[in-house]
Amino acid sequence: MVWVKLVSTSLITLIMIYMIYYSLVSIKAYRGNFKIAPHHKARTKFLVLIPAVNEEAVINIPVDDLKNQKYPKKLFDVYVIADHCTDKTAMIAKKHGAKVITTEMGLNVKRHGVGKSNTLDYGLHYLGLNEWNKYKYVVVIDSDNNVASNFLQRLNDYAVEFSEPEAIQVHLDSKQLNTL
Repeated sequence: MVWVKLVSTSLITLIMIYMIYYSLVSIKAYRGNFKIAPHHKARTKFLVLIPAVNEEAVINIPVDDLKNQKYPKKLFDVYVIADHCTDKTAMIAKKHGAKVITTEMGLNVKRHGVGKSNTLDYGLHYLGLNEWNKYKYVVVIDSDNNVASNFLQRLNDYAVEFSEPEAIQVHLDSKQLNTL
């Protein structure tokens, strides 16, 4: 009986040490000194993908914001992937300056996954490896997001400052359409 109490007490102690350690690591990360990247000359190529299913009411928001980027137009392309849309999403996106991929364009493209990941997978397969390998980063933006006019420039700044990391994660606040 003493043996069981000793083992259980040891395990509980180890778990507590583990929890305390990771709590301290998390707190330290939040208090860390984050480096703000200075401005760098635009040089990074971005492939911007906007997956959309029946988003005619909001698709113009990110497309217009991206069209008005303070970043050289030759260094980024905006594609709206209008997946199984039954509305005018594709037409509106094209009218506002995006390149559009529709479900009907790639009937021979095998589909994988469900939801947004399926739409992105479809769009990337449709573009093909040779096309999207022309870009350094793939940026995914929701169809109802506002995008700051310096968004791509700031991504470029961080990519250059930190020697082109494998991935850069950013946060965008969403603008949701009020349908009530």
